[in-house]
Amino acid sequence: MTDIEARYSVAPILPANTPILRALELPALYAISNAAELGCEEFMRRLEVRLDEGLRLVQLREKGLAREALQELAQRVVELAHVHGARVLLNGDVTLAQAVGADGVQLTSTQLAQWHERPAVA
Repeated sequence: MTDIEARYSVAPILPANTPILRALELPALYAISNAAELGCEEFMRRLEVRLDEGLRLVQLREKGLAREALQELAQRVVELAHVHGARVLLNGDVTLAQAVGADGVQLTSTQLAQWHERPAVA
């Protein structure tokens, strides 16, 4: 019995249903970052408050940050989120998501079309 089957009262569950069941387990609410507007320190302060309140999914979407600043912020967000048991999606950059240990990546349809299989993240 898989972990997914163990969480639901029906078994066996066909493998094709596993992605649907995983999607159903995602939090009903998630935050999208705005560090460029707030400043990184204020964003981190507010993120910690929300994580303390139970937030469990964060998308880091900072298209205006320089690569080095984005990598530093992403690392901090992942570390803080993971301490609270939350997951982090990084917007648009599979390589950076892998490097900082993000839990997933949010791709545009154009980016997604370039992949022949799901990118390995976390």
